Amino acid sequence: MIRKALAADPDNGAYLDSLGWVLFKLGRYEEALPPLEQATKKSIGGDGTVWDHMGDVLLKAMQTEKAIEAWKTALQHSEEEKTSDQQLLERLKEKLKQHGADDQPKPAEKNSP
Repeated sequence: MIRKALAADPDNGAYLDSLGWVLFKLGRYEEALPPLEQATKKSIGGDGTVWDHMGDVLLKAMQTEKAIEAWKTALQHSEEEKTSDQQLLERLKEKLKQHGADDQPKPAEKNSP
C-alpha cells in the first residue's frame, strides 16, 4: 500500500518515511536508508519522528556517529515544535545517553570560523 501511495505522490515525505520504517522493521536496513534520506529532505521545517527513524536505521546499519547526529537533529526539531511529543523527546534523550552522546549540540570552538 505504501508503494502505491508513493507511486501516486512520490515526493510525499510521510510516505517515504513509512516505506523506510517498514523496511527497517523487516530488517532491510540498507534499503531503508534512501527513502528515509529523501523523507528528511522533504519534511518542511524538519520532523523529529522522521529524523528519529533515520537514527534508528543508521544505528542498525552500523553507522553510530551518523545515528547520533540524526537523533540530535530529531531532538532539536522536536523541541522547536509547538506541540512537542514528550514521549519522543524522552526516547531521543535516552538513545543519546545510551550511546554516550549528550543531548545538546556541541558548542562552537573558540577558533572556529
